[in-house]
Amino acid sequence: MTRKKKVIFLRDHREKKKKIRVDTDPQTTKHRGLAGLYELALRRFKTVVYLLTILPLYFLGSIFLGASLVPGIYLYRFVSYIV
Repeated sequence: MTRKKKVIFLRDHREKKKKIRVDTDPQTTKHRGLAGLYELALRRFKTVVYLLTILPLYFLGSIFLGASLVPGIYLYRFVSYIV
């Protein structure tokens, strides 16, 4: 005599848990002072504050790139003048 195996489906035996909703983009901050003001502005006005934050870095990078090109340009002019 063969016994029939009982099949248990996982979906039937899951514990029903309450889904906790996590706010991934809160509009508040825990910081105080200047850091809190900056974070609050960054959360509310993302694009504008990001551009204002990254713009000085681009400016500084362009100055460094320009300064690194100067010796090569002078060498090129010196060699072109001699030849």
